Amino acid sequence: HIMNEELHGNILCEGAQGFWLDIDFGNYPYVTSSITLPYSACSLGFPPQKIRNIYGASKIYDTRVGIDTDFPEELDEDPELVEIGKVGNEYGVTTGRKRRVNWLNMDKLIKAINASGTTHVIISKVDIFEKIGKFRYLQGNKLVSFLSLEDMTTEIYNEIKRECPLVREVKFSNNRETILAAKSLKIDATFVNEQEVKNKLLLLDSKKKDDILYKGTVRSGDRISSNGNLCIIGD
Repeated sequence: HIMNEELHGNILCEGAQGFWLDIDFGNYPYVTSSITLPYSACSLGFPPQKIRNIYGASKIYDTRVGIDTDFPEELDEDPELVEIGKVGNEYGVTTGRKRRVNWLNMDKLIKAINASGTTHVIISKVDIFEKIGKFRYLQGNKLVSFLSLEDMTTEIYNEIKRECPLVREVKFSNNRETILAAKSLKIDATFVNEQEVKNKLLLLDSKKKDDILYKGTVRSGDRISSNGNLCIIGD
């Protein structure tokens, strides 16, 4: 809360847009006009030393809306990537524009994790690969294939833990209802069936400072709003 123009208590800040849209780190000029890294949250009125945990959310594949030379038009001709986009319902939430899909770039993911100081990594939409039966990512400009989702997620986990010393936890989310939640809940059912989600949420009523229920992430497109002390992180 704010009292006498000062911030008090625990604060969860949600960043807008992704790491690689940052005006300094992104593929200029195909970037946003602002800073998307965690330290920009300090503009709210606290020093960077006060940031304890940084949650980084990623899909198990890469997507992009709009023009970007890192996402060439040729990707739209790859039948496997097109299938991922269809099964994953990859359309912009606000504009409805189709997202261009590519395989997860592990080198860029690791760089983003380390440059942002991420401590908790959440990788979502792993169920999409289970549905299409393809398990791949890019590393060193080469496509690396796996026989199963378990093999792929195990390797991603090991790679992150090996290359990212600040990361304390890596989680994989594979369903639509997982969510970070605290004391109260309010659902905007534009994209999600309200009762369906309510039935699967577990709410907390605790006075402990750090009581947050970790259940994964909410998918992009599942518009859920917060009220009171409810905390939500999406992908």
